[in-house]
Amino acid sequence: HTQAWTSLRSTAPVRQGMRAFPNLITHSSGDALLLYGGEGSEGNENDLLRFDVSQMQWVDMSGPISGTPPDPRHSPGMSAFGHRLFIFGGAFHSSTGGHA
Repeated sequence: HTQAWTSLRSTAPVRQGMRAFPNLITHSSGDALLLYGGEGSEGNENDLLRFDVSQMQWVDMSGPISGTPPDPRHSPGMSAFGHRLFIFGGAFHSSTGGHA
């Protein structure tokens, strides 16, 4: 069995573009990836994106989720447990202008 890098093209672009230090995990269904946060060109993000591997398509999950999202951050810890998603820590800009 040989292994090789392959460049994948998605059918829909991620609206935020490139970002540094997000967290990416496998969805419990096994057919998708979940991406949260990271540092984009305009600062930290707090959106949740799902990448459907079979469709090769990104979907913004921020709309269908009720409640208040966590503060924008990069480098968070993230884990899925059943139908729950846990986000912990990370670095974010505090109201005083520093990093927390």
